[in-house]
Amino acid sequence: MNDQIKIDHLSKCFGAVKAVQDLSFRVKEGELFAFLGVNGAGKSTTINIMCGQLSKDSGTVEIDGADLDHDLDHIKRELGVVFQNSVLDGALSVRDNLQSRAALYGTRYRQEAGGNRACRGRGRHLPRRDWQGQRSGSV
Repeated sequence: MNDQIKIDHLSKCFGAVKAVQDLSFRVKEGELFAFLGVNGAGKSTTINIMCGQLSKDSGTVEIDGADLDHDLDHIKRELGVVFQNSVLDGALSVRDNLQSRAALYGTRYRQEAGGNRACRGRGRHLPRRDWQGQRSGSV
């Protein structure tokens, strides 16, 4: 089976704080993987590096065979992350929340004929419903 996630000797410091120090692991296709640790162990830092939201100091990261240093746009399009807690902004509409999150991963909304908007990402076409007045938590 192929490695879906391959991390070798990953390190990240914030000043004198070593958030991630020489981390290496693999996740093979079809494996169930849990990334556990105490607060401050570097889990969120590692995930943020894998998603391209944070730069690494050293080491290598590959997602589905794509190297983070050379194929970041590809990785952002292919990688999905589910957060433990909601990251939605309650002051924004559902559409605005979707647009802001999608923009982090290079997914764009486009105007369709008739004024409808749609989201294209990962080969899927998602039509927009009229969620204008609804807020996150109400859908």
